[in-house]
Amino acid sequence: MGNLAQVRTLLAHGADINTTQQNGWTALMLAARDGHVRVAQYLIAHGADIHRRSVLYNDVDAFMLSVENGSLPLIKLLIARGVDVNETDDTGSTVLMQVGGNGNLSASRQIQIIKILLHAGANINARDKAGDTALSGLKIALRSWYWGPRVRPVVRFLEQQGAK
Repeated sequence: MGNLAQVRTLLAHGADINTTQQNGWTALMLAARDGHVRVAQYLIAHGADIHRRSVLYNDVDAFMLSVENGSLPLIKLLIARGVDVNETDDTGSTVLMQVGGNGNLSASRQIQIIKILLHAGANINARDKAGDTALSGLKIALRSWYWGPRVRPVVRFLEQQGAK
């Protein structure tokens, strides 16, 4: 979903901007997952539902997928458009919880995203359905020979910000 010209053509010919694939994902979700900022901007400007969730895939939306992808411009765009930075998926995990320990992102990128989320009002001590917080989940990863070194800077940053 990264071809803006193709998106424009489809919409000009009457395509439903909020239609979903079999997995429940919209074009905006695909653009967010893949970090296609210009396509996402165009879709949003033309009425894409930023709050639409995929009921077939962990109840995620474009915001959660942009955070998972680590796209700072998309994260900022969706926050500016009014997404709830404390929204949860079907397990009760917030986007802040999903950032920490994301193996696809460097620790420095995770910290950048956490700063954006906190500045936008994310609850640093929110708990998921299992009672875990962003910090408690990462502290478990600290014990791992593989994950420990990767999450240590994020743990330190969260603790400095008052996470419990």
